[in-house]
Amino acid sequence: MKGFVVGVLVLSLLPAVAAAADVPLEAPLNPAFLSYQTSGSLSARASVVPVPVEHPTGYIPSPLDYSHLTGATATSTIRSAIVTATTLPAAYDLRDYNRVTPVRDQGQCGACWAFGSVASLESGLLPTEGDDFSENNLKNTSGFDLAACDGGNGDMATAYFSRWSGPINEADDPYSATSSTSPSNLAPVKHVMDSLVIPPRNSYNLPDADAIKQAVMTYGAVTTSIFVDSGASSSRLSAYYKPATASYYYNYDNSINHMVAIVGWDDNYAASNFATTPPGNGAFIVKNSWGTSWGDQGYFYVSYYDTSIGQDNYVFTTAQPVTTYNRVYLYDPLGTTSSMGYNSTIGWFANIFTAQASEQLKAVAFQTLDVSTQYEVYVYTGVTAGAPRSGSLVASLSGTIANAGSHTVVLTTPVQLTQGQRFSVVVKVTASTYKYPIPMERPYAGYSSTATANAGESFISFGGTSWADITTSYANTNVCLKAFAGQDSIPPSIGSFVVPTPATSHTIPITALTATDNVGVTGYLVTASATLPTAADPGWSASAPTGYPVTGNGTITLYGWARDAVGNVSAPATAQVTVAIPTLSVAVAGSGSGTATSSPAGISCTGGSCSDLYDAGTPVTIYATPSSTSLFTGWSGDCSGTGDCSLTMSGDKTVTATFDQFPPVKAGTATMGYYADLATAYAAAPDASLFTIQAQAVEFIGDLLLNRNVAVDFSGGYDSIFSTVSGASTISGTLTIGDGSLTVNGLDIH
Repeated sequence: MKGFVVGVLVLSLLPAVAAAADVPLEAPLNPAFLSYQTSGSLSARASVVPVPVEHPTGYIPSPLDYSHLTGATATSTIRSAIVTATTLPAAYDLRDYNRVTPVRDQGQCGACWAFGSVASLESGLLPTEGDDFSENNLKNTSGFDLAACDGGNGDMATAYFSRWSGPINEADDPYSATSSTSPSNLAPVKHVMDSLVIPPRNSYNLPDADAIKQAVMTYGAVTTSIFVDSGASSSRLSAYYKPATASYYYNYDNSINHMVAIVGWDDNYAASNFATTPPGNGAFIVKNSWGTSWGDQGYFYVSYYDTSIGQDNYVFTTAQPVTTYNRVYLYDPLGTTSSMGYNSTIGWFANIFTAQASEQLKAVAFQTLDVSTQYEVYVYTGVTAGAPRSGSLVASLSGTIANAGSHTVVLTTPVQLTQGQRFSVVVKVTASTYKYPIPMERPYAGYSSTATANAGESFISFGGTSWADITTSYANTNVCLKAFAGQDSIPPSIGSFVVPTPATSHTIPITALTATDNVGVTGYLVTASATLPTAADPGWSASAPTGYPVTGNGTITLYGWARDAVGNVSAPATAQVTVAIPTLSVAVAGSGSGTATSSPAGISCTGGSCSDLYDAGTPVTIYATPSSTSLFTGWSGDCSGTGDCSLTMSGDKTVTATFDQFPPVKAGTATMGYYADLATAYAAAPDASLFTIQAQAVEFIGDLLLNRNVAVDFSGGYDSIFSTVSGASTISGTLTIGDGSLTVNGLDIH
């Protein structure tokens, strides 16, 4: 790692005009950073004034301006398979899923940014790992110009994690609000390989926060910015904060001075709960760093309509064991402080490194500054000084990264390096719309003045053919590009998969996953992806996994990876698995109507046919419910009878439910088996909302009382076999209609 040598500050004064193809332009600096740098007027400075404040803050704006991401929609990373915009629940709380670590207290120190960042990292490892990382180490060893309690931001935390300065266990560097130094011999207990910048909220007066919500569900707590007027007494909070409900609503400008962690939300949180009523309901659930005696045991509710929350959002993820890689090659210990471009969304950048040992180059990392950024990575060995694309091309890969942030991409095949060998990593990025896509570490007074660079390290290019040393345009500047290496290893071989037939619909049971040489193997992972997994991936187990989830018929390829005792991940063994999921097909037939439904749910037929997939061996019961005008007359196919249809999915099954209309009730000549009078026929009719009494053309003597809540259609005037109309039937008695109804057809009442 490069030392933190104080460098000379050189600010680019190039005019903000369209650049020639070979003239790089630096991105405009964050206006809030410029204001902070020139006047120190931001509230973050107030967090360290001599007079103690009741609740310190500590946010310092980054030089990076992410405002171009406002309203941007990240794709695959945030809109993952388990979270989409259409499935976001109305309320969600990470605490319900044991995915939040305890509330901490930053004390009289502007370290909120460290607490928010660590809260995100810890949350992402839960519920599997309950780590407690050191905020003290982050605030004390950030490497930036700011003193330990002078504040910070998510980009500073990203730099700390990306260069492997931390995280450190809390027990090894306990928090002290008054300390400014930490032990120098502490090694990180994880390697944080990725940090994501979640797009700012689209409008600070509307509850537009899907990206934040999706990130909370997918990754855990989201570190975010907010403005709190904490002041020297609680009275300064009274206009915005309501202690009785631990609710907060600030509705002025979009100033920010504090960092917290969003852990959930409630779309229906009442607007009346706030000290000042916002335009509508809804609130984020926020974890603060002011101890458990403040708010609701350290938490509070922030209105969706708050004008400050959600401007700067980060999540820290992919925390791997330190054995996955054992060396990081870098020239940018302070990470991305600026970016540049050639008036184009396309940019090329490269670093030339010298191998420190005979080892395998396994992955590279770089910063993206836009959503949906396409990338191409090339690795060359034996390169000539100053020529990053000379030598031999030994590896390449490409893809698309959904979110802005720092990302690690794993080489498909590791590259063998020899000690002393010069090698290069070359990256081409194509941003969606942003025209400053090349990330840089640059010195800025009062912030990153320790940044330094040497000629021959970092290079930039417009087209990837003609290269310029970046220090010729920007003094003490490097591109933000890292490489990760590990020692050679001989991975164990993995045996074959054994899959019962037929396979089940939602889980392919893996009954055996063995290694012929499993000495030192600590876990296995079965996936449907050839992408190299990490030890932090869900699915690692101390023994063979029990199954892999799938959702449809067909043939898939499963990959079985093994991780050895020192964290190396083997190349996979593969197995082609045919997934044959039993199908249950149900049809509704007959002259009547009704509904067929199933338990477990999946079947709901009101006419025609429907089907669903069920695990092999699953018992399924199908229920037939006739309509008010029909009778269920029985099952056919793989079920029979008139009761519930119960079967076991040992293979494809087909059943039909038949519903017929109620048969007519006949009244007329008793000797022909008909009812002798209307009253008797009426009494014998089914208790339904509609039935028919058919009557011969005869006179019925007697009274008739309609006292059931049914409709009666007296279809009269039938012949002796009830097939044709031959005249009208008559009734000479008294007809009384109670709570029934009467439809007359061919009936003479007199």
